[in-house]
Amino acid sequence: MNQNILVIDDDSAVRKAFKLALEDSNFNVETASSGEDGVKQITEKDYSIIFLDLKMPGLNGAETLREL
Repeated sequence: MNQNILVIDDDSAVRKAFKLALEDSNFNVETASSGEDGVKQITEKDYSIIFLDLKMPGLNGAETLREL
């Protein structure tokens, strides 16, 4: 069974690095480029792990965490 991981980070290189690092695992890695997008994705699917950037424009990491 594949488990879902969500990476919320405004830096596309970081999102790509997570996908590359975990591509051969049994994890389905999805990404969000903002806190707002991450919160929306969480309402649509369950995630086992969420990697969250703290410094993002708009909804920052701390605010995103409160929303989650």
